[in-house]
Amino acid sequence: MHNGFDLVKTQSKIKKQFVITACLLIAAMFFCSILAFYWLSQSDLKKVKEQQNDALLQASLVINKELSSVREIVKLLVADKTLFQDKQSDSLNLTALSEHFSEFGSVINNISQIRWIDSQGQEQIRVNFNQGLPETVASDALQNKGSRYYFRQGMASAAPDVYISRLDLNVEYGEIVEPFEPTIRASYRTSSDDYLLDGLVVVNFNLAKTFNLLKEMKTSAAKIQILNETGQWLLHENPELEWAFMLDPKANTTTINPQHWQFIKHSEVKKIRHFDQGQFFSVLKLNLQAEGSTSKNEALYLLSKAEKQSINQVFRRAFIQAGMLFVALVIIGYFYLSNDIKLKLALLTISKQLVDEKEKLADLNVQLEERVQQLKLLQNDLVEAQKLSSLGMLAAGVAHEMNTPIGGAIMSISNAQLLSMDLAKKIDTGFSKQYLQNCLEQFEANLSLSRENLNKAAEHVKSFKRMAIERGDESKDAIFFESLFEDLCRVLHPRFKNTRIELKTQVSIYYEIRAYPGVISRIIENLVLNALEHGFGEGEIGLIIVKAEQKKKDSVILRVQDTGRGIEEHQSQNIFDPFYTGARSKGHTGLGLFMVNQWVTKVLDGTLNLTKLEALPEGISTEFVIEFPITES
Repeated sequence: MHNGFDLVKTQSKIKKQFVITACLLIAAMFFCSILAFYWLSQSDLKKVKEQQNDALLQASLVINKELSSVREIVKLLVADKTLFQDKQSDSLNLTALSEHFSEFGSVINNISQIRWIDSQGQEQIRVNFNQGLPETVASDALQNKGSRYYFRQGMASAAPDVYISRLDLNVEYGEIVEPFEPTIRASYRTSSDDYLLDGLVVVNFNLAKTFNLLKEMKTSAAKIQILNETGQWLLHENPELEWAFMLDPKANTTTINPQHWQFIKHSEVKKIRHFDQGQFFSVLKLNLQAEGSTSKNEALYLLSKAEKQSINQVFRRAFIQAGMLFVALVIIGYFYLSNDIKLKLALLTISKQLVDEKEKLADLNVQLEERVQQLKLLQNDLVEAQKLSSLGMLAAGVAHEMNTPIGGAIMSISNAQLLSMDLAKKIDTGFSKQYLQNCLEQFEANLSLSRENLNKAAEHVKSFKRMAIERGDESKDAIFFESLFEDLCRVLHPRFKNTRIELKTQVSIYYEIRAYPGVISRIIENLVLNALEHGFGEGEIGLIIVKAEQKKKDSVILRVQDTGRGIEEHQSQNIFDPFYTGARSKGHTGLGLFMVNQWVTKVLDGTLNLTKLEALPEGISTEFVIEFPITES
């Protein structure tokens, strides 16, 4: 500093820098808000897609289950000896056939009609069912169905295939039956070599209950709709469009929205596709015929469509949240910049006063500069502490571990800030050398204490960083099980904090091996959380044990045990199947143990077994045993 110091010019320069910095910060904040809007909207849209996927999978399961049941019912119907040739007689016994068809159809509540049609398309016997009550149609009322598509396709198929016709409404005597009966016709080709009649057994199945069930499977993000392979609605949120191809042939998807139909009809079987241009829906293609069937395939397209209001709500919510973020950033930036410029202007004023006093305040000015440098160092330490605190908040699992060290550091820094404020007040009134010495000692003590606490926090962060790196890398690496279990317990501790369940680990392998640490960590975590969520009721006392042991030189055995309620024998046969869960009402998808089994068998090349009840150790109700090959480091 010197006598030529221009306070006004320097203040003007600082204010100009303030304006430039503020503009740059606002631009950066606006860009961050745009990114936040994009991320939030895409995240919510991803959830919508997941809901649509779930709805499509549930709907496909319902339909496939119904189709599988239809095939088995038809095969069971034609397997009766009443239909086969007899050495004593090879003529049709219409009375016996009528009784057989009547008894069979009365048991199956969704059968609306059973017919045996000869090779020329003439019905030889027909039994109608109304609410489970059979009615055999008189011979003079029997019809010729030779021109119907389902007869031609059924005759072209070969046993033991069951041909399933496309879905349409039941038609009798040229009129559509009301109320509408969504119907499929399952047929079985009978040959005169074995059966009494060369022709076709045709069974009509009324799928009204199935369609009602699909209609009930709807949310704002996923409404189930069905089209046939020519783009005509079978199920729609607007009832006027349903079966329009039979009531009004011009009302189909191709005329309503060709772009949608082009997208839908190019879907692959059992593969979900998502459309998000203007409309937001997902589509899944299903074949009516069984895999490997030689019959002509008929396709269904399942749509899961989101309401426009629901999608608008996604973008509206993302816009509001991004706007709130922008406002919050602007407020924080304003306070930061205003405090910064106030501090700079205050320092300029003090500097001007020091210049004016010249030699009289020279010594004090030197001391003041030293204090300013120390304050800047302290400010840097505070910034680093805030960064560490921010990282700790991001790692939710380690937050409780870091409360104590970070709290100690903050207390030390707060003491230093109070001391700094007191020192700033003394600058105007003057202070003694002894006072300055005391300040320095207290600064050093507070910084030393904060450093110790921050070092402890850093160790926790390193532990979680190590686990994050391991989980991101699925290649083989060295594993030390004791260290891996310690990191995993630290991650899982918050899940156990408010329960009465204790998590213990037992390791009898005291050297490093080569395996897949990330995959092993995920497997153990899934099994532990599965035991915690399914094995114990709220408030129950229990124990979960994770063990690592080695009985063979080239393999490792991991055991996850618990003392909970256990698994029923009938459930143990299906627990590794996909989508099998006993807690779907609580949001579980049934994929946890399935994925664990896939990781063990496909990645680790090992085995996963559930120990039988009679072989469980004393006091243990459930035990999963994993064995996989390893390589010693």
